[in-house]
Amino acid sequence: MRSLKDTRNKIARAKVHTDNRANQGILEDVLERFARTHGIQPAAPGPNRWRMAMKNPMAKLAVAAAVIVIGTGLITIWHTGERAAYAFTQTVEAMQGKRSFHIQTYFGQRRKDEFWAEFDDEGNLIRFRQEEDGGPKGPLITIWENGILNRYFPRQNLHQYSRLPNTEHGIEGLEAFDPETIVQETHALVEAGRAVMETDELARYAKLVTLRVTQEDRELRQVLVVDPVTKFVVRVDDYWGTGKEGTIHKGIEVLEYNEAMDPKLFVPDFPEHAILMDQVTQEVGLAQGDMTVKETAVEAARQALEAWAQEDYATAGKLFGGMPPQWFAARDDIRPVRVLSIGEAESIDEEDRPPYLVRCQCEIERNGRTRAMTLGLIVPDVDGQPGRWHVAIRLYDEVPADTEDLDLNGADLGLVQGQLSDEEVATAVVRQFWESFQAGDYEAVEKLVPPEAAVRVRRHFGVIKVLRIASVGPAAVMPTREDKAMVVPCTIEYEKDGQGGSIDLEALIVQHADRWVLHDFID
Repeated sequence: MRSLKDTRNKIARAKVHTDNRANQGILEDVLERFARTHGIQPAAPGPNRWRMAMKNPMAKLAVAAAVIVIGTGLITIWHTGERAAYAFTQTVEAMQGKRSFHIQTYFGQRRKDEFWAEFDDEGNLIRFRQEEDGGPKGPLITIWENGILNRYFPRQNLHQYSRLPNTEHGIEGLEAFDPETIVQETHALVEAGRAVMETDELARYAKLVTLRVTQEDRELRQVLVVDPVTKFVVRVDDYWGTGKEGTIHKGIEVLEYNEAMDPKLFVPDFPEHAILMDQVTQEVGLAQGDMTVKETAVEAARQALEAWAQEDYATAGKLFGGMPPQWFAARDDIRPVRVLSIGEAESIDEEDRPPYLVRCQCEIERNGRTRAMTLGLIVPDVDGQPGRWHVAIRLYDEVPADTEDLDLNGADLGLVQGQLSDEEVATAVVRQFWESFQAGDYEAVEKLVPPEAAVRVRRHFGVIKVLRIASVGPAAVMPTREDKAMVVPCTIEYEKDGQGGSIDLEALIVQHADRWVLHDFID
């Protein structure tokens, strides 16, 4: 958001064909309304000030008045050929005062998430629904209304029920897909001279207006497609990087704008037999108290595993975020019988911030054998319960308790490299893995992975039927590892519960002496 001084200077520099008295009157009225909207002196601009201000109806009036003052001629785009003018400010004005939108997001050429959202007269979010793309972790349905958040994970048949107050009048992350906000921010960049907008004379949308926006200080090219009748933006595509169309492509398609929505969209009618993770009717997690966040993460992990080992599911359930006993029953094969050690809180990204990961060593029993297991617990804060933190399983690996480090020399595991190049053998491992999986030959599948990974393979992929191996490769070296490793991208088409889908994965293939083994998948 610009300061009052910036707004005053921008209006003063505009070419307006009115007399000085009219100019001054309009300018003073705009600035007076702008100042009254906040009730405080303007602060230094922040990253989301424009978005915050545009939720305020008085600020919208002020900006609309400013648009009238500076005139549509400042951002008038001309078509080559017919010379038919299109003023982008028509779109800015048409899309003000949003009441609802329905959009589809894209990553590359693949559909990703779908959103439905409704707003009140002041532009504040009332409710929304999000259906996230189905990937290796499965699809996710999110519904929010009146401070209550419902999430459903179909693959796990898990229903998370929690509180999430809308204190800032906009759920974080949703604004990135808000067509009105995108239009206003693009308008502001072009108006300030920080971006250039021009029509695409060779656009594929014959009856629509296609505008290309290039930002001067960023490797970002944006394509906006406008319906010349409604003046609404119907599609936005962002291209990041170099090359003709950039190396990364993300986009949104506006399917509906300011249209009435079916109320059933916002009803969490999930299956009655779904496992309910209840964070609304009970207090869950561990209170931080005088501990640091890292100390809390370690203590929450310790108490959660000890309660699980003792089969105290009432305590363990609350520490695991409100999980019922049936959730633990489904994971009895990894229930700790003894906690060996609790690690330190680790950052899960480049920044030292929560949620943290705590790696724990436990003993489990299966088929009369004791096995050692590394259990990674992530510790996020509890939605709607400030100062409380719960644990969730992030990863686990297990090996027989009496085994040593993995040594594949002489073992019938992985693929022998022979005369193949590193790229060729890594690609062959991935293709053979999926071909064996597709044929139902799990013995062959498990010969391509380390012993401790076999149970994870069955748990993650045993619920799907592989229909087609769409693509495998090309392989690339993974230089950040100390051992010799390759990353092989692959796309698999599958069927689950009678519905089809596709998975985009990257397989990590590691060399052990003269053999190559599939260690993990990176989604």
